[in-house]
Amino acid sequence: MAKKQIKTTPQFKDTEFKNLLVKGRSKYGTISGGQYGKYSVVILLDPDNPEDAEIIAQLEEWDTYAMKRIKEELASIPKVKAEEYRVKKPWGEDLDDNYEPTGYLALRVKTNRLGIWDAKLKAIPPTKLRDGSMGWIIGSGAEVAADIKLKLFATADMIGYTAYLNGLQVIKKGKGRDTNTPPSSFGVIENGYSVEDDPYLQTNDEDLAVPTEDPEELKKKGDF
Repeated sequence: MAKKQIKTTPQFKDTEFKNLLVKGRSKYGTISGGQYGKYSVVILLDPDNPEDAEIIAQLEEWDTYAMKRIKEELASIPKVKAEEYRVKKPWGEDLDDNYEPTGYLALRVKTNRLGIWDAKLKAIPPTKLRDGSMGWIIGSGAEVAADIKLKLFATADMIGYTAYLNGLQVIKKGKGRDTNTPPSSFGVIENGYSVEDDPYLQTNDEDLAVPTEDPEELKKKGDF
């Protein structure tokens, strides 16, 4: 007779998810996966905008469902206390550099493989960024549409839901400054300093990549 397996950690069904099309503005102008290829995009939603408010309402509806399921799941496991788990969700109040509320809601979406299209549904190829990684420069405040999947998850010490990014469409490019391109007021100075001739900067492209956090470490942290 097979021994009955006792559930000791939260488990959710693969069918427990919600697909959602989110239109908003990108908080940051550059999308980079770093050396680990973990792409992240923060989309800002304005509660005072009717279209954004409708999306926020859908997020809140899912949040109510998710929190209910989380409580049910934790209650179904013997000797497990809800306070032992950190709750993580991908959206919350947007804060400025001084940690002051901006009035917007920020939704963070993530993916390991990213496809980006323009307003005419033509694929936008990635470009090499200053840190040596491949990514996209869309300008801060870019108007975007994101096809996302909200899905419940659980680890040994964290429970909640995340927003997977299935694809991103750039409807209008942002006006943020492109740090890959010098200002138009600059000009070429003959016989001036050249990075190509600097012996201290003669490195391989792989050496230019700025280390980012390991994906396993990212799982341990909350977004907001």
